[in-house]
This record gives sequence, C-alpha cells and structure tokens, in this order.
Amino acid sequence: MKRALCVAALILAGCATTGPDIAPQGDVVARPAPDLLAAVNAERGAGGLAALRADPALDRAAMAHAEDMAAKGYFDHVAPDGSTPLRRMRAAGFDACYAAENIAKGQRDAATVLRDWMGSDGHRRNLLSPDPKAAGTARGTGDIWVMTYARAC
Repeated sequence: MKRALCVAALILAGCATTGPDIAPQGDVVARPAPDLLAAVNAERGAGGLAALRADPALDRAAMAHAEDMAAKGYFDHVAPDGSTPLRRMRAAGFDACYAAENIAKGQRDAATVLRDWMGSDGHRRNLLSPDPKAAGTARGTGDIWVMTYARAC
C-alpha cells in the first residue's frame, strides 16, 4: 500500500485568527490515537526531551482535520477552505503561539507512523522540537494520521 507523509511547522507569535467550525463531516470518523502520543513521547524521552501532554482541544483539531481530509479526498496541511493547523487549533479552543503538524496516510499502526516520521527530516524536527508542550492525535478513516504540536500563548 502506498504511504504518504507530509509536514508543516509554523512558528507563530500571537496573531489572532479564527478558523471555521470544526464539526465532523458526514459519516467520516476519527478518534484520538494515544498510542501515537506514547510512541512519540518515548522517542522524545530517549532524546532527553520532556513528554508532550495530551490536550483535548488539540485532539479535536487533529480529529477534525483527519475527518476533513477523508471526507473531501485531499491530503495536505492547508484545507480546501484555507484553514491551517494554527487556525484549526484555535477553532478547537487552543490559543497557540507555536504550532506544528505532522500527517501521514496508509500506515497500519502508530509504530509504523513513528518509524516513517523519524525517517523524514521535517517530521523528525517537529516531533523532537523542544518548543511544543502539548499535542493532539487522530487516526481517521483510510488510516489518515494527524499529530498537532503546540505551545500555549
């Protein structure tokens, strides 16, 4: 099966924008992926970095993006409506001054997602960055994975 990876990092300082409502689209369902957060935190710990804390708002942003990508058939950090990771995080209720996002598609489990992200400079940079303090995760229809990384303002 073809697998895809994509990465975005946005280092932002307090611009106040809001995004669209992040309600689920149709029958597409995403759920948090705590196994992905545990795998990332183990990798961070091995590198001497603090664990990221799970944040429900960041989970909501990640799930909404996974659902949207599955429902609309795209794979990108910028949604067709123009929303970005930062806008989705803020729409979900997390006021981020640092925001980054990793996405993957087609991997069957969190261990494979982590392996693929660690093999990609941009993904590895996001997950091993000392800047984020919190994270959200999602696994959606079609094995679409989203991980949000953030630090509150």
